Amino acid sequence: MITASKLLKEFIKSQNSIEELAGKLDVTRQTVYAIISGEKVSSDMVAKILNLTGMDFEKAFEVEE
Repeated sequence: MITASKLLKEFIKSQNSIEELAGKLDVTRQTVYAIISGEKVSSDMVAKILNLTGMDFEKAFEVEE
């Protein structure tokens, strides 16, 4: 299972607007809040976040079995 790292959660929370970030990712704000709350992240969302933030996968996400 892939989840957001502490660094990615802090990045998301530091944005001016969750709604604006959700728009850039082409998802609902509920999806962004789900990422912050620790729910699993789909491979499609991983790609969108990495493209938007420029972060490395290892810094942005944690892989749990």
